[in-house]
Amino acid sequence: MQTRKTLGMRNGWIRARAVIALLLVVVFYVSAAAMMAGLVYAGLGLGGFALHLRGKAVLLVGVAALACFGAALVVFWSLLPRWQRFVAPGPELLRDQHPKLFREIDRVAAFTGQQPPVHVYLVPEVNAFVTERGGVMGFFSTRVMGLGLGVLSSLSVAQVRGVLAHEFGHFAGGDVKLLPWINKARAGMLRTLHNLASAGASTNSGELAIVTLVFWLVQAPFAGFAKLYLRFTQSLSRAQEIAADTLAVSIVGSETHAAALTLTERAGLAYSAFLRQDVEPLLATGRLPPLGSGFAQFLSAPSIVKALDAHHQQATSDVDPYDSHPPLAERLAHAAKLNQQVTRRPVDDEPALTLLADVAACELTLAKFVTERDALLPVSWEASGDCLSTGWRQELRELGEAWAGVSVAEVPRTSDEVRALLERGSKPAGDATDTQVMGFASRVTWLGLSALLIEVGFTVRNLPGQTIQFSRGSVTVNPVEVIDAYFAEAGTREVWVATWTEAGIADRVFPAA
Repeated sequence: MQTRKTLGMRNGWIRARAVIALLLVVVFYVSAAAMMAGLVYAGLGLGGFALHLRGKAVLLVGVAALACFGAALVVFWSLLPRWQRFVAPGPELLRDQHPKLFREIDRVAAFTGQQPPVHVYLVPEVNAFVTERGGVMGFFSTRVMGLGLGVLSSLSVAQVRGVLAHEFGHFAGGDVKLLPWINKARAGMLRTLHNLASAGASTNSGELAIVTLVFWLVQAPFAGFAKLYLRFTQSLSRAQEIAADTLAVSIVGSETHAAALTLTERAGLAYSAFLRQDVEPLLATGRLPPLGSGFAQFLSAPSIVKALDAHHQQATSDVDPYDSHPPLAERLAHAAKLNQQVTRRPVDDEPALTLLADVAACELTLAKFVTERDALLPVSWEASGDCLSTGWRQELRELGEAWAGVSVAEVPRTSDEVRALLERGSKPAGDATDTQVMGFASRVTWLGLSALLIEVGFTVRNLPGQTIQFSRGSVTVNPVEVIDAYFAEAGTREVWVATWTEAGIADRVFPAA
C-alpha cells in the first residue's frame, strides 16, 4: 500500500515536470518562429541599407543580408517535422506460438491496470522497451513491446516479470504518450544546431566570413536553450525510470527487482563481447550456435565474472546530466528503501528462456533477421570447434608461409628473431612496429599449432567465455595461454618445449601455405 501511495505521489510530481517540458517545447517553437521573423526582417533591412553604400561595404552588407535569409531558411528547414516509418526491431513473437510468455505479459498488465501490447518483438540486445507505433504524436497509436534475447537469457521468470512491470510502468505513467513530443523537440533542436554549424563552417574565408559570424550569432541562443531542455528532459526521464522501478518493486519485491537490475547491467556489459568473440566467428562459417544458453554460459565463465566484478568495483554513482537512466547504485538504493517483500512461486526461478516455446527456432529467426542470411545451420557449442577449424586452415594457407620449415620447438621469441625469419621469406616486416610484428607472430604460431594438434588427434573445445582448448585423452592444452606466456618476458623456451613435447608436436614442422 505504501509503495502504491509513493508511486502516486511520484507520478504527480513527474506529470508536473512533463507539463513544464511541453511548455518548453512551445516556448522553443515560438522563439524559433520569432528568430526566423527577426532574421528575415534584418535581412530586408540590411539589403535596403546596402543600396546606399559604395565599394566593398556593399559586398559585406549584402553578404550579411543574404546570411540572415540563409540562416532563417536553415532554421525553418531544420524544424520541419520528420515522419519516420516504424521499422520492426526484430521478429515478432506471436501470442498463439508463445502462450507461456503472453500469460506473463497479460498477468503483469492486469496487475498494473494496463492494456497489453498488441505487438511483441524479440530484439537482439540486452534491453526491454515499450513504445507506440502509428497514430499522430501519440494519439490513435498501437502499443508495442520489445524483449531482448539477452534479457531472457540472463534472468529468471520472476526477474523478467519485474522487467515487464517496469515497462508497463511507462505505460501507466503516460511516458510513452509524452515521448513523441519530447523526441520531436530534441531532434529539431539538435538538427538546427548541426545544420547551422555546418552551414557556417563552410563559409569562413574572405568576405564570406561574415556569414560564419551571422550563423554563430543565430546558433548561440539555440545552443543554450537546447542544453537547458536536454538536461531537463533527461532528468525527467530518470525520474520516470525510478517511478517505473517503484511499480516493478510493488509486484515482484525489492530483492527480485534489484537482482534483475544488477544482472541486466552485467549482461549488457558482456553481450557485445559474447557476440564478437564467440558468435560472429561461427556465423562467418554459416553456423548458428545456441545463443541464449551460450550467453548464460558466457556470463558464468570465470574470466568474464572476474572482468565484470572488476568493472562493478570501479563503477561510480556519478550522474551524467544527459543520461536518460539513473546510475545502478541509485536504482538499487531506491529498491532497498521500498523494502517490499513478495512471495514467489517455485516456478518463478526458472530461466526466463523457458517462456519461449521454441528457443532454437526463435534464435534462428532472430539471427536471420539481423544478419540477413538465410543459409544458417544450427550447431552445438560442443561441436562448434570443427566448424572454426575450417576457417583456421584457410587463414593458415594465406599466412603459413612465414613459418614454413620451422619446428614448433624453434619458434622465435623476440621481435628481432621474428623479423630475421620474415626477411628470409616473401613477407618481410618492413616498417611494422614491434607490437605488430609480435601480433603477427602470435597469430601464425596459433594457426600452425592448431593445425598440428588436430593432425595428431586433438579435438577442439570451444565454449562461450573461454579460450579455445585442445584435448586428447588426459592431455588438455590452451595454445593461447601458452603462446602469450612464451612471448612474454617471463616466458622460457624450456617450458615451451616441454608443453609441446607432452602434446607430441615439439619436433613437428609448421605446415607450409
